[in-house]
Amino acid sequence: MRVSEVPMSESHASSVGLSGKLKELNGSAAEEHKLTEDDLIILEKLLSATCNSSAETPTAQQLQTLWRAVNWPEDIVFPALDILRLSVRHPVVNENFCSENDHVQLTVLLLKFLNPKGKQANQLLALRALCNCFVSQAGQKLMMKQRDEIMTQAIEMKSGDNKNIHIALATLTLNYAVCLHKVNNIEGKAQCLSVISTVMEVVQDLEAIFRLLVALGTLISDDTNAVQLAKSLGVDSQIKKYASVSEPAKVKECCRFVLNLL
Repeated sequence: MRVSEVPMSESHASSVGLSGKLKELNGSAAEEHKLTEDDLIILEKLLSATCNSSAETPTAQQLQTLWRAVNWPEDIVFPALDILRLSVRHPVVNENFCSENDHVQLTVLLLKFLNPKGKQANQLLALRALCNCFVSQAGQKLMMKQRDEIMTQAIEMKSGDNKNIHIALATLTLNYAVCLHKVNNIEGKAQCLSVISTVMEVVQDLEAIFRLLVALGTLISDDTNAVQLAKSLGVDSQIKKYASVSEPAKVKECCRFVLNLL
């Protein structure tokens, strides 16, 4: 069992069917939001360029069209959010949306969907898009710069009962843990440990628990200050029950590994 070294992306599902859903919802969109036939073709090409290992590079026009689509009203925006989630893993898209010029727009957009009263589909896709921002350097830099706002908003997602949202929240925390492991940022680690402890109280899905355990192990590995912080939060007593989980075995293994570090 080793601590995680690379951030995880939340892929899940393919681009198949996305174009159809986008067309269907575009038909019911208000006139000021409607995309043209050309716009829909442009977004299909973007999906192809970013999801199918195509040799094509996403164009500025494709990214501008996507930006218009992700600003649709909340009740119809989810297929556009899904395209953003998938395409932001591509270095060109990541650089474009996470660069110094546009980063504020991206985080403001995604954080508005992390509203406990919002639609679960949008909450899930926004969390997964944030996770996927970590795959490139521009995205990691942005996520670290906006860490406080993002984690403060993301933790609000713990209270629902959607296990996929809990897994995405745990993945986001893990990605922060991986980045924080590389730098000496005790404030960031403290926030991350606090999130892990708080989320552990309510989450029951074992995949989410596993990712939180890996995040915990990553944060406290080779850092005596972080170990002390974790102990002061009482995480050792919080996680002990997972040392006897039989399936999946990785939960028990990871839990015992982390308890040894503590």
